[in-house]
Amino acid sequence: MRALLDNQIMTENDILKCFGKEFQQSVLNFNIEHLVPENIQKIVENALAQEYLDYMMVKSKMTKSSAKTYVSMIAMIPKRMESSTHEIVDSPFDSPELVTDGQSMTHISSVLSNYYADLKQNHSKLFDLNKTISSMKKFTEFMNWKDNKESLEEDFVPSFDTRLSLKDRQIIYFGAPGTGKSYFLNKEKEELFAKENIERVTFHPNMTYGQFVGVFKPFPDGNNITYRYTPGPLTQQLVKALLHPDSAYLLIIEELNRANVAFVFGEIFQLLDRDINFESEYPIHIGQDIQYYFDNYVYNQPQLQSYVSNMKEKISEKSGLVLPANLFIWATMNSSDQGITPMDTAFKRRWNQQYFGVDQSYNRNDFDKYSKIKVSKSSIDGHDGLISWNDLRQFINSQLTLLNVPEDKLLGPYFLSKNVLSSNENILTKAFMNKVLMYLFDDAARQHRSKLFELKQMRFSELLDSFEAKGIKVFKNFDSNDSELTTLVQPI
Repeated sequence: MRALLDNQIMTENDILKCFGKEFQQSVLNFNIEHLVPENIQKIVENALAQEYLDYMMVKSKMTKSSAKTYVSMIAMIPKRMESSTHEIVDSPFDSPELVTDGQSMTHISSVLSNYYADLKQNHSKLFDLNKTISSMKKFTEFMNWKDNKESLEEDFVPSFDTRLSLKDRQIIYFGAPGTGKSYFLNKEKEELFAKENIERVTFHPNMTYGQFVGVFKPFPDGNNITYRYTPGPLTQQLVKALLHPDSAYLLIIEELNRANVAFVFGEIFQLLDRDINFESEYPIHIGQDIQYYFDNYVYNQPQLQSYVSNMKEKISEKSGLVLPANLFIWATMNSSDQGITPMDTAFKRRWNQQYFGVDQSYNRNDFDKYSKIKVSKSSIDGHDGLISWNDLRQFINSQLTLLNVPEDKLLGPYFLSKNVLSSNENILTKAFMNKVLMYLFDDAARQHRSKLFELKQMRFSELLDSFEAKGIKVFKNFDSNDSELTTLVQPI
């Protein structure tokens, strides 16, 4: 009997037939290695088979012996099909399209299940055939997982531009609307960061800690509901940065002050204090939810095993969670927006800040190429004409300044987007009426409507009608010596 165990490869069915169920179970418990084909080593040398083996050991927490059994059962599919229907099929390890096209694998599963049912009805106990069917389901799950891996598991290519060494790890770009904050940030990120290393999120009044950092969410699982930890953009970028310290990662936060930042950041707030090496000066304890994500997802991914030690060493070295030096968080905000949430000084002082002046992004060469706004009866001789957006913008800003409207309420050069400015005159004129005039009437000059506009009744509908009828003459002081706006109108 010892020779059988040591020198022969036996299936579960062979053992059952020879020695009975009780002895079969004792052998199963004794050493499952004897239940797999003797060429298992050659099988796992196949790259896909090796990946499946790793997946079963790590994801399904199997012993290597048990995982090998599942691998061997997939390798035996051609033999099973030939035995049942005389069909010739390739091994999924050699032709993974059997799984990825779905139809072939469904057919094979159906054939083997029917074959197993017939044998079972005839009192033939083919446990290894049943295990083949079970392994097919596992293998299909594995292929789906492999094809739909999150970006966290993609092939890693180090990327750290040397120009980033002295760049701010945390900075807020702020200024009036249309001053080019987002444009400047986008230009910087395209020049300095690999595309796959950038994550962007836009804050809003209902933004939560769970959306930004992470939270357990319910997922359907058949007739049941299971809960999985879903990392937010901050945690995703943080994990990548910890795994790959030689690569730079950027998290962009648009409209930072439109959310309650103290609520959204939670305990991460403490990590925003960076030391001279650009790492968090004060580490925080890792909560059970985030630790669960690390243990059950990040640390368990076969593709990440070469990098997990980087993350564990950093956490161990700092005795907690930190923002590493290769993680950059850049944000934009407009303090003049309605409905914003004020940020306290303690939060703001943890960020470097860069202000964008109201004319900072103006470039005459660019703006000379843009379309012009139609203005009725606005030329010096009273005819219809065209006026450049920038000339009209500067006039409006000068009038708002005289009314003591703060600078962050003024109009930046790109308050109207490049796409609109580059369009035709009709589109640009409509955008000016519906966006700029609305902003002035409802926000920037809300308290000074009668001092800015020449209207009989202070209604937005009348403002639109008046602009269509008399162009720039809807503004008070359009013909003052200080502005001479009519001289800038090109007659048509």
